Amino acid sequence: MSSVGRHRASAPNRTTARRCTCSTTPTSCTDHGAGFKGAAAWSLPDLAVRLGLMAARADELGSDDEAVAHAAVAALRERMRRHDATVDDSPFWGAVFEEFEEL
Repeated sequence: MSSVGRHRASAPNRTTARRCTCSTTPTSCTDHGAGFKGAAAWSLPDLAVRLGLMAARADELGSDDEAVAHAAVAALRERMRRHDATVDDSPFWGAVFEEFEEL
């Protein structure tokens, strides 16, 4: 069976975190690498908006000036919050913001 067939994400509504249901214990799943970080978005249009917000600030996010880069991360996070308040609860986006802040 392919990995797509083994992995089924369950999310009855937008307030419930998605999780792998391929095994009885989440930590026993080896196909998720470092672990399932939750949904990046609840729909393709939501994902497109978030990626568009990142693309719009790409130059600032990659700036050599730390103050500019940190301000861009803060502004991006705020814009994403306005689009979807659950972004702060997402381990996926938390990891993305941590990566930006470390650059």
